[in-house]
Amino acid sequence: MAEAQRRVATQATESFGGSTQGAAASSVTNVLLLTSDDELWIQLKDLAGPAYNIQQADSIEQTVESWPAGQAGIFVWDIRSEQQVNRGLTKLQHHSASLVPVVIDTDPAREMIAGLLRQRSILGRLTLPLADSHVSTALETAREEANARAALFGTQGTSSAGSSGGLPTRLIAAIAAVVLLGGVGVYWWLSHGSKSVTAAATATTAAGPAAAAKQPAAGAARDSQTDQVEPLLAKAREAMRDKRYDEPENDCALAYYKNVLLFDASNGEARQGLDRIAEVLLMRAQSAFEQRNYDLALRSIETARSIRPDHPRLAALDAQIGQRRGELALAQIQAAMQAQSFDRAQQLMRQAQQAQSVPQDVLARVREELGRRQAESELTDTLKLLQTRLQQGRLVEPENDSAKYYLGVARRKPNAANNTQLQSLAQDLTRAILQEARAAAGRQQSAEVDRWLGEARELGASARDIQAVQREFAQQTQKPKIDSARTVQLVNDRISQGRLIDPPNDCAVFYLSSLKTADARNTAIPDLTRRVVAELLNAARAALDGNRIADADSALQSARTLGAAATDTAPLEQRMAHAKALAAQRNTIVSAGALKLTRPISPMYPEDALRKGIEGWVELQFTVDADGKVSDVEITASEPKNVFDRAAVSAMKHARYEPVLVDGQAVAQKAHFRIAFRVSSKN
Repeated sequence: MAEAQRRVATQATESFGGSTQGAAASSVTNVLLLTSDDELWIQLKDLAGPAYNIQQADSIEQTVESWPAGQAGIFVWDIRSEQQVNRGLTKLQHHSASLVPVVIDTDPAREMIAGLLRQRSILGRLTLPLADSHVSTALETAREEANARAALFGTQGTSSAGSSGGLPTRLIAAIAAVVLLGGVGVYWWLSHGSKSVTAAATATTAAGPAAAAKQPAAGAARDSQTDQVEPLLAKAREAMRDKRYDEPENDCALAYYKNVLLFDASNGEARQGLDRIAEVLLMRAQSAFEQRNYDLALRSIETARSIRPDHPRLAALDAQIGQRRGELALAQIQAAMQAQSFDRAQQLMRQAQQAQSVPQDVLARVREELGRRQAESELTDTLKLLQTRLQQGRLVEPENDSAKYYLGVARRKPNAANNTQLQSLAQDLTRAILQEARAAAGRQQSAEVDRWLGEARELGASARDIQAVQREFAQQTQKPKIDSARTVQLVNDRISQGRLIDPPNDCAVFYLSSLKTADARNTAIPDLTRRVVAELLNAARAALDGNRIADADSALQSARTLGAAATDTAPLEQRMAHAKALAAQRNTIVSAGALKLTRPISPMYPEDALRKGIEGWVELQFTVDADGKVSDVEITASEPKNVFDRAAVSAMKHARYEPVLVDGQAVAQKAHFRIAFRVSSKN
């Protein structure tokens, strides 16, 4: 192991070129891990990713012996069973200040670790079990610190201690230099910088309230983006832990990481996660090939290719496929379509046609399916972008990456005419734009009101909605400003009272809307919005649990209007659709002949009517409950009146049916039936 450390140190020195500039520029940071737990090394290596070269260390002593004193690096120490932590850290510090220590433990509140952090004896801690985000943050912080120290000390460093707590003399000098430079900087700022700040403030004021209003909006947009991204990343991490890499389609790490990139195209964790998924899929493909499970192998390869088309391992796998080209051509095309790599599927179809490895009639059917799938995928992807930009508040800007832009793109798709999601998102966008117009009216910004109303007209907003905003604007110019502090308190009070949307003019949503309209830059708005949305979603869940569909619909609609995340509303929308389907089923009256009897209808002929030879009928309406029992029996008509009614009702109440199933769930079903009473020769 010591020899391995020497090789790592040598490689590190060569990669940095023996200079401080090289140290800062290196893209791979060397990490030594001291632990007796081999699985921990595997976990850390997996979570850290390719930016870190992780090797195991034998001991503090071997590290001091083999690691170059001034070389930048990270020392991760598993201290769960260590008794002499301070002594070991002191040895490392005396040897090299550029080898930054991070510790691993099970107790995040351990007092000893808190003391080490306060003393800067360690630069970070990781708590077991390891979490992806914590590992990334700790290692990135340690890397920056290590490179900064290496730049100060050069590549040689020092092993002698100065007079200040064991810190190297050059470190003390460097700190003094930083303090001195900091003092000079403060003096310059006081004498010169404040003028620049004053000038900038003056320029901002001169730009007018419209420009100033964009600053809090940008901050709110960043907060909103964080609110959207973090839950998706959490779900992606959970899916990775559960090994749900690419299945099921909408609840896997692949889907969650892709959705993150819709909000933040440069998100490092999502991109690294996708790279890890590609690696897993290619390993799965190789194993599937060896087991002759070619369908799984091809699906894994094409999904990995859609993530990393330049992955070096694809060439070898493609060569294996090439050896079975005739046998696998059709399956490979279908795998590419399933991975939504439509250009790749078209390329494979051309190759299959040239090689005549797939019959022409089969290719024609596949080509038709490819066109259909591609059109559906393009529309779905566009709608995802439209929904994402709506949630981000990017309604009309930037011109080619806004909700308005993607709405236009979606509407031009050939299969968009009857798409209900597109229609719903168009309505959401119109409502959001009208809300912006109302907010501008609250700020009494006439030009902004006109601009937003113009956008609303372009999207097809009704004349009534346009006029309503114009009336509000006219009223705002005559109204005094609201008491913002009092309105914030009213929102909080109504939340605590559970008065979220009722009564309409004295509820949390009403006062929050009033605050947004009159004081859109109020710093309390983002937090209040998150709280109201969370309570509305809870109210919708409770209403669905109690089968109060109208109440749930109102709460969910209000939450969407306030910008609730699609990941939070989607499960409730699915429950809502199911509840509405059940309600519709319950309210539909079917003929009892369409239901299956398990206990027959056996009416008793009234003796008086039988003796007199009277015949007739009774029409009934009733409910078959989820257990198949009959209830709520009502007479809708009978002939003659009041002769056979009692006998018919009694017979129907004793009948039994097989329960009616909707999506596998037994539901109540209304039905109607006519019982006829006839005197036969036997009677």
